[in-house]
Amino acid sequence: MQKLEVFNFNKDWKQGDYPTQPMVEVAVMLSGGDRVSLSPQLANDTEVDVHIDRIIQELEQLRIQAKQILAKELKRTLQK
Repeated sequence: MQKLEVFNFNKDWKQGDYPTQPMVEVAVMLSGGDRVSLSPQLANDTEVDVHIDRIIQELEQLRIQAKQILAKELKRTLQK
């Protein structure tokens, strides 16, 4: 089952490890542990807001498109 998640690149970091920049990524987590990125690596609140807003806009467009396709296909199948 797929699930939207925030992937934390530094989740395994511990005291004494080489310091790294905190980074996250918005992704679809797939069964089996694989992931499909929906954003680049994000390092601050502004980057998170910009890319989450973009994802929301794209999802809203997909909602409209899916409903239009369903309506068109329903109309086409009822005409037969």
